[in-house]
Amino acid sequence: EKIRYTINYGEDALEPSERRVPLAFFQRKCKVVYKPMGVIGAIIPWVNRNNNLVAHTQNYPVHNSISPTISALFTGNAIVVKASEYSCYSREYVQRLLRSVLAKYNPEFANLVHILPGFGETGAALCKCKDVAKILFIGSPATGRRVMASCVENLTPCILELGGKDAFIVMDDAEMDWAIQIAVRAAFINLGQNCISAERFFVHKSVMEK
Repeated sequence: EKIRYTINYGEDALEPSERRVPLAFFQRKCKVVYKPMGVIGAIIPWVNRNNNLVAHTQNYPVHNSISPTISALFTGNAIVVKASEYSCYSREYVQRLLRSVLAKYNPEFANLVHILPGFGETGAALCKCKDVAKILFIGSPATGRRVMASCVENLTPCILELGGKDAFIVMDDAEMDWAIQIAVRAAFINLGQNCISAERFFVHKSVMEK
């Protein structure tokens, strides 16, 4: 779906667009032009540990590898994806798939995608690399802070998609049978290994017992 959407609407989104200028600069024109940045780094592990035990494994490793890769390639960039150390098999499969598609268009394009498994040290090295133009991180707020701090050293722009305490709110006029089904699904979909699974439930006191 993302590939189809990007093909249909991506070029329109990247079209240069005019901007108004202040009256004092009436003799000038201003526009926004989008250009490739170079190498994009994406860090996509989602592994939560509790007393050194893995509580959650990789959160959609295939989707989280391919999604930023589509955007990076479409906008003329290369990408290095740091995948979870627990997703080595899917990493190799996805990289081979993407490279085979790119090679059909141009054999040289196959090297535009690199998917590397690794622990935190691998992600830290990616954040501190001066040749990386932008970082995308998906994970916990604690690790997100470390990613941002590392990016500051080279003034590398970063996008942080951080897990939180996703709220599920049940109002007093909710259709209760439906709400309960959705609540259970929201908490336990994909065995709970979902970055947007419901983690906190706020229920109106008048329907709390039900």
